[in-house]
Amino acid sequence: MAAHSACDFGGGKAEKLALAKYRQVIWQGRVLNSQFTDEELRSQGRCPMTPEEVGLLLAALGFDNSTRLYLASHKVYGGGARISTLKQLFPLMEDKKSLTS
Repeated sequence: MAAHSACDFGGGKAEKLALAKYRQVIWQGRVLNSQFTDEELRSQGRCPMTPEEVGLLLAALGFDNSTRLYLASHKVYGGGARISTLKQLFPLMEDKKSLTS
């Protein structure tokens, strides 16, 4: 979903270049640069939720810190700093690597 949207995920120039390349190769240019800013896209609901937003939503829905989360992707856009808030709210987080060890 991240690559399909025209949203920025806070990972800096390297991430923007990687997403642009992926969007061009996989989506063959169907994801165009938006005329809206990232903030406008987010306020319109056109961006996937960030890890912070997921954590706040789950907490608001009543899930507590004993809830085990499974991270579907091995790479989070924005890096470890973006997922730190989610890990603080839900420390029992698994991904493919931790499940196979």
